[in-house]
Amino acid sequence: MASRLMATGILGVRRDVRSFIEVSSGEVRALAERLRRRTPIETARSVYRFNVRNVKYPLTSDGSPAAGFEVKAYPWLSIGLFKLYLATYSQPYAWLLPSQVLKLGYGLCADTSNLCTTLLRVLGLEAYTVLGVVEAGEGFYGHAWTVVKPGDRWLLMETTIHRGRPPLIPLEEASERLGIGYLEIARFDEARLWVDERLMDRYRMQMARLLGKVEL
Repeated sequence: MASRLMATGILGVRRDVRSFIEVSSGEVRALAERLRRRTPIETARSVYRFNVRNVKYPLTSDGSPAAGFEVKAYPWLSIGLFKLYLATYSQPYAWLLPSQVLKLGYGLCADTSNLCTTLLRVLGLEAYTVLGVVEAGEGFYGHAWTVVKPGDRWLLMETTIHRGRPPLIPLEEASERLGIGYLEIARFDEARLWVDERLMDRYRMQMARLLGKVEL
């Protein structure tokens, strides 16, 4: 168990990653209840479907799909379905709280993973956000995903890069079935944090970028 791991949020505020599992948010809790189904596995699928259908990948400041790390704008005021941008705010990539993801309607991998993990935790399922690297081609890239245990097996919920694939895949089969190597470095929920310090040091550059370019 690690003592803490920090990420950069909106306005450059540094926060413990566990604070992004926002189980106390009234908005998130109300949504979770709407997503509840008869069985744990059906509930997990319901959470996944909500994320895929309602949360988009963000755009960079030039309007292109974001492969990089920039928050384009923050809606300072929301009225019903309408978002009023009283000011445009731009900063290097930052993590969003689940309640902010719901307001904005977009999020990068850490944001969508934290949203799904939060919803699953509120609904009583064992779930974590995982931070790590994925091996694609000849490189390793920082990434985040959700793992959930609705029965007797841990399942991977890929919230970002394989949205057209089956929503829940046995963890030990994920790399082969998705064609991308997953390497876990840290996992957390709202209370617990585990970090593989050896891997964190080996992939320090990728993890610093994933966490918002902060010191580890």
